Amino acid sequence: MKKYSVDAMVVILVLGLLSGCAAWKLPPITPEEQARLDEFAREEQTYLAKAMPFPLEFTIPKGEADEAWGRAQSFIGRYSSMKLQIATDFILQTYNPSGIDFGYYVTKTPMGDNVQITVRGLTDSWFAVAAANKNAHILAYYIKTGELIPRLIAQ
Repeated sequence: MKKYSVDAMVVILVLGLLSGCAAWKLPPITPEEQARLDEFAREEQTYLAKAMPFPLEFTIPKGEADEAWGRAQSFIGRYSSMKLQIATDFILQTYNPSGIDFGYYVTKTPMGDNVQITVRGLTDSWFAVAAANKNAHILAYYIKTGELIPRLIAQ
């Protein structure tokens, strides 16, 4: 009998908390705030429309390689869930991610007057494969162009 009353009190307490949370609401958004949110959404859509189809293997002129490679290292250092394991003039590799962490494997291959860059996004979770792919495309696009919207990167 005592267990029943404790369970009933827990249920009543939980229902009370939930109804209190449901009754609370955010203040209305001002037109200026809504315009700013709409601008963010347009900016993100425009950026992703360029970044997502960008290839994960591309070439750049040899004269741009050092700056591009620096962007790759900086991106991984700032936005990867995993620390760099290998950082050479030709390979950037994070430790292998576990769970829903994200890592990267980037290579630079000299090809005459050009340099080929190859980017791979890594994850250990089937649930995070799409996000790792999105991150890889954002990284590749950033390496090539220097354009980045950090809030779009899954970490």
